[in-house]
Amino acid sequence: MSSLNDLVTSIGADLSREEINRLHVLVSDWQVLSDFALADAVLWVQGSDGRYMAVAQCRPGTGATIHLDDVVGLYASPMRAAQLKQALNESAPRYAPELRWAGSYSVSEVHVPVCVEGRNVAVCSLETSSQYV
Repeated sequence: MSSLNDLVTSIGADLSREEINRLHVLVSDWQVLSDFALADAVLWVQGSDGRYMAVAQCRPGTGATIHLDDVVGLYASPMRAAQLKQALNESAPRYAPELRWAGSYSVSEVHVPVCVEGRNVAVCSLETSSQYV
């Protein structure tokens, strides 16, 4: 499995060493966030081509996971990419306008911009089964 550094570098993201280090700090302690939210947490970074790649993922220990397979290293779908782009350009969490279907269950998403020294550098999506919402 590729590291966060490797993935960010491979997509040509416009991030400084300090910004990447701050993303490491976030993911080193985000199990608590995932557990409290009863949600999978996925960290998305925009590459030089404008696409968004999942560079880190955390599953909740307090509820069911949404992603049975790892999403790290995968690109966001065009619909999700549009939502991530909106979140990256805002300063507050953004709720996905509609539930997304994943097989036989629906998923609720919140997109939270990750800000480092006044600049949004990534988006953390919190994805949970609608049965918990």
